[in-house]
Amino acid sequence: MRIICIIPARMGSTRLENKLMRRVGDQTILGMVYKSCSLVDDFSDVIIATDSIEIKGQMEALGAHVSMTRSDHPSGTDRIIEVASSLDSYDYIVNVQGDEALISPEHLTTLLTHLKEQLPDICTAYSKNRSLDDFQDPNKVKLVRTGHRVLYFSRAAIPWDRETPSGFSGSFDHHAGIYAFSKDSIARIAELEPSTLEMKERLEQLRWMEAGLHIDAVEIPGGLFGIDTEDDLERLRQMNG
Repeated sequence: MRIICIIPARMGSTRLENKLMRRVGDQTILGMVYKSCSLVDDFSDVIIATDSIEIKGQMEALGAHVSMTRSDHPSGTDRIIEVASSLDSYDYIVNVQGDEALISPEHLTTLLTHLKEQLPDICTAYSKNRSLDDFQDPNKVKLVRTGHRVLYFSRAAIPWDRETPSGFSGSFDHHAGIYAFSKDSIARIAELEPSTLEMKERLEQLRWMEAGLHIDAVEIPGGLFGIDTEDDLERLRQMNG
């Protein structure tokens, strides 16, 4: 099975300027992500997909394979679709966001094990979150599933436990923004227009589900968080000593 990892990486960020090039110790955030992905033996290649000359130069200095893309992509998935169109052959593409600085080879191996055993259209990840504040936070995306099959993603506090005043049962499945796409699902997604649910929630994975694509989810240990603010960056620096 040929599995290619693509890391979409744009320089622009509305809340944290040049965040992928911000440093944590002697590494950039993007460099941390690339290093973890490059340690996964199942990846045939790890590609940085970017429209930034600065990112290209810094990542090539680390030995990374960089693919330059258009600058007008509305999402990382669109950037991945452009890169995928130039690939000779692959079975799955794994999308790891460039700001997932806490991603580990173990996280990715857990996802890939399920991928190879079950061959879903799309596979993603979640972790157990026991924070009531996060449950109520619309920036923390929740997923509801039966077994491994995802039923819905939402910014709302779901599933709601009617037996408690807060609706919180003590934990929820917190979505981690890692995706593995089959070659067929990439081709279908490339043809899809934005959907009603996607526009309401501002979650592009709902477009794929509305189109009938099945998404599996696997649990990964610990919690991942994207680096979107100065507070996130400081938290990451503290975690890394």
